[in-house]
Amino acid sequence: MVTSTSANRPKQVLADRVGRKLKAAFVERFDKRFQYSMVHMGLRHPIPMRALQMLRWLAIVSGTGLIGFAILFLQSTAQTMVFAFGVIITCAIDAVVHVRAKRRTAKFESELPDAIDLLTLAMDAGLSLDASLHRIAIDLPARSRLLGDEFLALSLALRSGLGRAEALADMAWRCNAKSLESLASLVAQAERLGTPMIDAAKALAQSMRQQREFDAEERAGQIAVKLVVPLVLCMLPALFVVLLGPALLQVSDVLKEL
Repeated sequence: MVTSTSANRPKQVLADRVGRKLKAAFVERFDKRFQYSMVHMGLRHPIPMRALQMLRWLAIVSGTGLIGFAILFLQSTAQTMVFAFGVIITCAIDAVVHVRAKRRTAKFESELPDAIDLLTLAMDAGLSLDASLHRIAIDLPARSRLLGDEFLALSLALRSGLGRAEALADMAWRCNAKSLESLASLVAQAERLGTPMIDAAKALAQSMRQQREFDAEERAGQIAVKLVVPLVLCMLPALFVVLLGPALLQVSDVLKEL
């Protein structure tokens, strides 16, 4: 009996270690995705980020408790309502943060070509790249607070000694902007090869506007497909009632006379 227990002990230790590692990996990945969404939403200070994380876990625990209570102790309509309410509470904060982060990213991408135009104008006036970035960081808040805040943070990072490509890459990660990744690659290539980047920046701004037009055309082309569902669910039943209703009434009257 002692031999059997001692033989099973390594298996239990291994299972405990694997369970802890899987649990830690899942929780860490679950938290990291939410942290990335908070950063992309615009949160920077650790205090509101921690408060939002605590509120999120409280909502998840409360929603999970409601779901379990509905499954174990309720029936019929009350069970469905409490279950749905628990699901909403569990997913609400994640959904709100994800939507706000996605909207902020889309807004940043749509306004970024104007900032690159200002950057090229400043470099055409004879300013260096760092001075041009600092200049547009001062001018942009009057047009867009979002761009002004991000370019001001970029200017401060450059003044603290961070490299241009690294600062732009960090900004691209904060804003979840692929266009900024292209700009960071452009700056890194210009620094490595010693080539002027004014013309390349202008071409980048133009390509970003063209991509935005292509995206708008693609969304416009999807409207016809998206309208099929409301057409089938809302309009066709009413149309059938209008067209077939009189005929069904006549058939009903004939059947009553028989």
